[in-house]
Amino acid sequence: MKKLTGKSGFHIGVFISLVFLAACGRPARFEDRLKVVGIFPDTRENPPTAVIHQALDRADRDLLITYEIVENVPPREMERVLLDYVNKGYDLIFGDDRGAEETVRRVARDHPETAFCFHSRLGSVEPNFSVFSFWIHEPAYLCGRLAAHLSESGRVGAVAGESPPALNAVLNAFRAGALAADPSIRVEVVLAGAGGVQEAAGRLIEDGADYIFAGSPEAIPVCRGRGVPAFGNLRNWYSLAPDTMVSGAIWDLGPTVKKVVEEVKKDNYRARDLREWSMMAKGGAYLAPYHAFDTRIPFPVKDEIDDLRRLILSGLYRVPADESLPAP
Repeated sequence: MKKLTGKSGFHIGVFISLVFLAACGRPARFEDRLKVVGIFPDTRENPPTAVIHQALDRADRDLLITYEIVENVPPREMERVLLDYVNKGYDLIFGDDRGAEETVRRVARDHPETAFCFHSRLGSVEPNFSVFSFWIHEPAYLCGRLAAHLSESGRVGAVAGESPPALNAVLNAFRAGALAADPSIRVEVVLAGAGGVQEAAGRLIEDGADYIFAGSPEAIPVCRGRGVPAFGNLRNWYSLAPDTMVSGAIWDLGPTVKKVVEEVKKDNYRARDLREWSMMAKGGAYLAPYHAFDTRIPFPVKDEIDDLRRLILSGLYRVPADESLPAP
């Protein structure tokens, strides 16, 4: 191989290019990238897991990390899987500690050199175990205001299969928003249990609810079939029912992932509750676009929602996160 000398314009050009790249920076080599794994008790199709996975998958491209996902890990296998990735030298482990809280936290405690960041409503633990969850009650509140303003029957509903504290806050915020817009409106919340969401959504519609907050996506096909407008939860479900979805409360874990990845890269990661990065002010929650309903929502209503959104983003309007069990 020839040395770089001034006798070859090609080689001088290569040399100048290398100097330029060294001065301006270059993409991290594959082996230099932060190694990140997502470990989940279910599949990437489950709505909360899908949100986490999609944010990590984007980070693989945008934040120059190396990302791998492990799905369907039962509680009895969680310790083995965690230790496998700790021993492989992974820098950051994301996941969901549902069903294996003690195991996950014990492994994190025993390996303080590894950063852990898990979907959990329990607390963070120093020095390396952070927690996050879907704090999307603010856009759910805006959905409630919209529903009340648009309702012609004076009755709106919300339905979910189960109601962990995070979802309690979302359902309670929807109700609070509807009542703030119209104190006389009737808001019925149904917790249908596993397998009962579609039937419960049908009953709400039969009872006169003309707008439905679909806390579980199983309610959306029922609303579509009955021609009743709906609001989504966690993800943008517009593609499931383009003529049915008014808007929704969307969770974006991107700001959380970026915050954690940057801290680990700079070697200043610390355990914390990352809830604020899943709220509107940090970009972790937002109101879904109106899509087909954009021209059907009166301008004064859209202006009110836009004003409230700006106030929430600026910290001048606070939506309480009420995690108590929603009243029927």
